[in-house]
Amino acid sequence: MAELISLSPSRANDFVQCPLKFRFRSIDKLPEPPSQAAFRGTVVHSVLEKLFELPAPQRTQEVAESLLRPSWDELVEKDPAVLEIFGDEGEKETFFTTAGKLLQAYFTLEFPEHLEPDETEKYVRTRLDSGLELRGFIDRVDVAPGGEKRLVDYKTGKQPKPQYGREAHFQMGFYALVEYRLTGELVHTLQLMYLGRRASSSLTPR
Repeated sequence: MAELISLSPSRANDFVQCPLKFRFRSIDKLPEPPSQAAFRGTVVHSVLEKLFELPAPQRTQEVAESLLRPSWDELVEKDPAVLEIFGDEGEKETFFTTAGKLLQAYFTLEFPEHLEPDETEKYVRTRLDSGLELRGFIDRVDVAPGGEKRLVDYKTGKQPKPQYGREAHFQMGFYALVEYRLTGELVHTLQLMYLGRRASSSLTPR
């Protein structure tokens, strides 16, 4: 029997949507060109992770924006080839402006100085009886004083119309399943934060 591969939410969703796309990405491993949008999402996620490492009073919009360039520098140092997606200095400045607006949007959705996440960028993985491994990174895990658990995911793109939101809902349900298998605890709320739209959507796992 062929060795089973591990699945992230995005690869599992590929299989549900289009088995051929799953094959190209996960089995044939055809290279996909990097994009500024994807890199911007990575940088913004890095900033928000760093923000919650700071004492609560320091979690301000100004501090978050000051973390943009250090986060950029860290990621570029890890993968210098990412600079090839930028044509000139003007594109880089536009990148920072757009990323800054996403961080500004975040601060319209919640007050990070009033939150104490249980974990950020939590890596989770579990192996099914079949041998298939489910894995992924949860952006943030919040636990309320009463014990209710919330999983939060930041989206740096715009909020899709309801009929096109299945992919994000699938992703969050995937995380809730893995979290339950690891901890034995049911997730109370799944929250999607669409920074590009300044909108938030909460779901209850079923």
